[in-house]
Amino acid sequence: MRVCTVCHERVPPGMPVCPKDGAPAEDPEPHERLIGQMLGEYRLKGIIGEGGMGQVYEGVQPVIGKRVAIKLLRRELASNPAEAHRLLMEARAVNTIGHRGIIDIFSFGATPDGRQYFVMEYLSGLSLGQHLKQHGALPVEDTVKLLDEVLAALGAAHAAGVIHRDLKPSNIFLVAQPDGSSFVKLLDFGIAKQAPAEGAEVPTRVSRIVGTPEYMAPEQARGRSVSARTDLYALGVVTFQMLTGRLPFEADNPFEVVNMHLNKPPPAPSRSLAGIPPELDALVLELLEKHPAKRPASAEAVRDELRSLRRSLTISHSQLMVVPTSLTQVTVVPLPETRDAEPTQTREAPREATHSHTREAHVDSGEFTVHTREAHADTVELSGGTREAHAELADTGELTRALQPQAAGRAWRVAAGAATALIVLTALVWWAPWRERPPIASPTAVVEAPRVEPSPPPAEVAAPSPPESPPEVIVQRPDPPKVDLVQARYRKLRSAWARIRGGRSDEDRRIFDTMIEQVGKEVSGGSRADATHAMNDFVQSALGGKEP
Repeated sequence: MRVCTVCHERVPPGMPVCPKDGAPAEDPEPHERLIGQMLGEYRLKGIIGEGGMGQVYEGVQPVIGKRVAIKLLRRELASNPAEAHRLLMEARAVNTIGHRGIIDIFSFGATPDGRQYFVMEYLSGLSLGQHLKQHGALPVEDTVKLLDEVLAALGAAHAAGVIHRDLKPSNIFLVAQPDGSSFVKLLDFGIAKQAPAEGAEVPTRVSRIVGTPEYMAPEQARGRSVSARTDLYALGVVTFQMLTGRLPFEADNPFEVVNMHLNKPPPAPSRSLAGIPPELDALVLELLEKHPAKRPASAEAVRDELRSLRRSLTISHSQLMVVPTSLTQVTVVPLPETRDAEPTQTREAPREATHSHTREAHVDSGEFTVHTREAHADTVELSGGTREAHAELADTGELTRALQPQAAGRAWRVAAGAATALIVLTALVWWAPWRERPPIASPTAVVEAPRVEPSPPPAEVAAPSPPESPPEVIVQRPDPPKVDLVQARYRKLRSAWARIRGGRSDEDRRIFDTMIEQVGKEVSGGSRADATHAMNDFVQSALGGKEP
């Protein structure tokens, strides 16, 4: 059965072209015949995927076992010099950028029958499109983090004069890491254009419109000049899709979709899904402006807005779950010799003084040091570095991790002080000099025996004995109840999970609900060590390593 070279759907027997899009049909057998053969120094193992320009194979270097991906130009396009040049330009554009977030292409060649190919790094993971199809919309924090990584790679491409022109979820790859995390790589620069310098517009032929309709900027759809703002428009569509799980413009055919991009105002993401911050709503609408001049000037400008947004999200999240309650002031203090540093910035909430002593802790964090002092008000100082570096510290959560040991020590000191005060108060009440108490002979009660007076002289009349005083009973009061720190920590974990479970998928909620139930059993019936291990596992799995 023949298949379409564009949509890859099966074509009815006897038809030379696809009835759906008119593209030529071809037999799949030639692709399969290449599997097992050597292409350059690599042996082809199988097909990873297919696109409009060609197929992508998995290859392996038989001597050292290195895995690679090989993009091979289609046979019907190999005779077209323009298409062969396009494949070469894709490889050159990628190597011009040289960024961690861009796919690495390191070899180029041709098969004996004249089909060009290039060799690139093999990636393990899945595309953003596959992730959205499996899991739906992303949480706001994950969206912002992913968006920042895409912008970093996109900004490097624009700085090298490369305009992607086909940015979409299927071209954003989430590379899996051994520790379970992932990072972003941009793929498929097949229709990219190179500008002479950063920010310069690149003319494209009016007679040919390239790109994907669902992510196409208005100026690209009209066949006009494209720029870095063209990619930012496509990124606005991708961001809308990450936040809501759907596209801003949907129609039955691509022509209607393009018409919507040209003429219809975009909807705000919050109209499709509640809980999206207004600042992120406004940023998406700014990226989706019809006129390029009204969009952000560059990827770095969008990253600046994201840093402010991430900082506000981090502060809000920390106040609810992580930052100790005694933290009342955060001060950013640049070093005097740092010329790019900003003036001191302070966030303060009035609170009564709780400590009168001073304690300092240092946590090295690259360009600056975190200091915590406790005196009239608890203060955290970030000394050195630039304002951007301070923002990065807050974004990565290193400041929160630095404060956690201080918060633990502070809590123990408060508890110790309270216990000391209680002991002193008890001593004053029970052993005060103005209250005479007989010695306690029993832990529960003491009965005082009557006094025996000496016998009077025989010549005198004995005086009557004084009346016996009633026996006095002294009951020893029990010690005040102690705070069970394991139980308190479990209640905080359970409360934190109740606040964030709404953003999880049904499967995640089922798994983590079972985990928190098991943790409760360990806390109530198991040993303190088992309960602590169970809670630590729950923090790593459900709360992402951030304990409330």
